[in-house]
Amino acid sequence: MRKVLSIIAIVLLGIIAAGVIACSFIPKQFNINLEAPDYIVVWKDGVSEGVTYLKNSEEYNEILEKYNASFKSTVLSSMFQGKLFASASIVDNYHTLNLSTLLNNDAVFIEFRYDTVKTVKFNGEEYSNSSDNKYVSIMIEVLDSQTLSEIKAYVRYGEAGTNNYSYYRYTTYAFQANLYDYINELTD
Repeated sequence: MRKVLSIIAIVLLGIIAAGVIACSFIPKQFNINLEAPDYIVVWKDGVSEGVTYLKNSEEYNEILEKYNASFKSTVLSSMFQGKLFASASIVDNYHTLNLSTLLNNDAVFIEFRYDTVKTVKFNGEEYSNSSDNKYVSIMIEVLDSQTLSEIKAYVRYGEAGTNNYSYYRYTTYAFQANLYDYINELTD
C-alpha cells in the first residue's frame, strides 16, 4: 500500500511541476489593441508642448515596440500578481484631460494621434453607448512599473482632436518600466 501511495504522490508532483512549467511559457496578453498611430506625442513633466515622433522614425518604432511589449506576460506571472483573470476593459466615464492636471507628479503620457477619424473599438467590435465614439487621439499613461500595474488610456473626444475631455477610458495592466525609461532617455 505504501508503494502505491508513493507512486501516486510522485505522479501528482510530476503533474503539478509540469503544470507550473507550462504556465511559465503560456502567454497572457493585456493589450487593448489600438491601431498604430500616424504619430506619437510624448508628454511629461508638466510641459506645455509635447515632443512629436513621426511614423517610421527610429524613436516612433522604438516607442511602439516597447509599448506593445509592455502588455506581454505569462499565465504564471499573472497568477502570482493576482491578475490571472484580469483583462483590458473599457469604461464610460467623462474625464477632463487638462494637461497640467494629467502631468503632475512626474507623470508621463504618450498620445497616439491619427490623421483620420477613428471609432472606439473593443475586442474588435465598435463600442458605443452614445454617438460620441469618434476620436483622432488617445492619451495613454506610462508608469515606471516592474510589476503588472493598472494603466489608463483616455480616448480624446471629437473629430478635431482638440477637445480636452474623454467619454471613454480603456483600463488594462502592463509592465512599463522599459517604455518609461526609454521615454525619459529621449526627452532628457
